[in-house]
Amino acid sequence: MKKKSKKKKRKVISSRENAHHLLWQRKHWNIGYIHKLREHWYMRLFIPKDTLHKYIHENMEEIPTPNAVSAKIMLEMLDLLAQTGFITPLDDIEKRLMVLLDLIPYDESDMRMAIKKQLRLVRNYNEGGI
Repeated sequence: MKKKSKKKKRKVISSRENAHHLLWQRKHWNIGYIHKLREHWYMRLFIPKDTLHKYIHENMEEIPTPNAVSAKIMLEMLDLLAQTGFITPLDDIEKRLMVLLDLIPYDESDMRMAIKKQLRLVRNYNEGGI
């Protein structure tokens, strides 16, 4: 008797939304803790594709990478915040960006400025400013 293979149920996402990484461009975020930080579940979410996602990427080039030590510390803090329930998969993009801002060490000023800009763009979009 043949075993039936179980098909994985995929979450159906509207074609109007797609995955947005808060940290990009992928080619710069591809090593060690820097890559792990980019791929952390809290750094990715689904947002409107043809509006918000497009607006962010049209108005920003990329997010500068932190050094490996900073990335490791941010990862550890994200995991701690998740364990305590302070962050969840249901958090919106604004909260995720604000949390990220709080985790960025002050000596990572280029990354901090870029995340602040991304947050301003999101708020502008959400307030109907586009």
